Amino acid sequence: MKSIQGRWGRAPSSPVRILLVGYGIRGRQWQAMCARRRVFDVAVVDPDHSSRRAAARQGLETWDSLDRAIGEARARGAIVATPSELHLEHALACLEAGIVTLVEKPMALSVRDAAEVVAVEDGGTARVVVGQNFRFLPREQAVRTSIAAGAIGELTAMFVSSARPPSVASPKLPGIHQPALWNMGAHHLDAVLGRVGSLPALVRTDASPDGLRGEVVAEWEGGLRLEYRFREDADGYMHRETIRGTGGTLTVERQRVVLHQLGRSPRAIRSPRKAVPEEPVIDVFLRALEGGSVVSLGARENLATLAFVEAADRSVQVRGSVAPADVLRAAGLELPEPAPIRT
Repeated sequence: MKSIQGRWGRAPSSPVRILLVGYGIRGRQWQAMCARRRVFDVAVVDPDHSSRRAAARQGLETWDSLDRAIGEARARGAIVATPSELHLEHALACLEAGIVTLVEKPMALSVRDAAEVVAVEDGGTARVVVGQNFRFLPREQAVRTSIAAGAIGELTAMFVSSARPPSVASPKLPGIHQPALWNMGAHHLDAVLGRVGSLPALVRTDASPDGLRGEVVAEWEGGLRLEYRFREDADGYMHRETIRGTGGTLTVERQRVVLHQLGRSPRAIRSPRKAVPEEPVIDVFLRALEGGSVVSLGARENLATLAFVEAADRSVQVRGSVAPADVLRAAGLELPEPAPIRT
């Protein structure tokens, strides 16, 4: 069969019907991305009347119930962009109906729940793609490429500080334990895993009572250490990193990455990829729709990221260090082999 992109990317004769589950801010961003590709026939599922009305103004067919939409829309794919606490329920409903599913991060709010998604995927015919789009930000592409090329030698330490205003955080976040960790932290800790290729031995977190700001300290066997400070209640946006190695240092300021090496002038590192991070995720979703590989955006691979986040979350509850490997074992899973991020 010809590829979806090759056959439908220019002038689709039979667009792919997909369900967009959730038409809030993030759902509308995914809909705009789908519209750019011109290969999708998008139908919206949202119980909120005003959201369905907004979708209808865009010429989209709507349903107020996912069960009804699954039964009537004849969709081949779905994008789950509902609040985080609903990701598990909605992803499972789509998978059990044989619908290829792109689910926003976090895939679920625990490793045990995410393992249920993996089990249903393994027993069925539909694949899961996890929307870890921050892997494809220009800065992350530049950092990962530099580390892989040995530009700074062996990693020794990472210092990451990130903040953003509460106006852009999900209104549902206060209902989730450690909301900043499960929201932006799921991106930032995932990025760290992509650079290192393995989970840390121990994680310790100190966070505010509302979970909107705090610090994660992670340590790997061999001495590598991460200090990650986060805020979801800042006055504005900020993202800075210092990534140290035995042969140099990378600094990050928003999307600008600079390489510092002894005896050489600092030089900016450009990203090898396009600037819109959702596009590679859509590429993988399209491959999954035609039965192809989801590569490293699959549900099983994402269990390591969730174990990292859940260990950081549990650390706040127990007021001590937590091993991500123990989080996986408690869910009946083995520690995964290192898996470099690629598409």
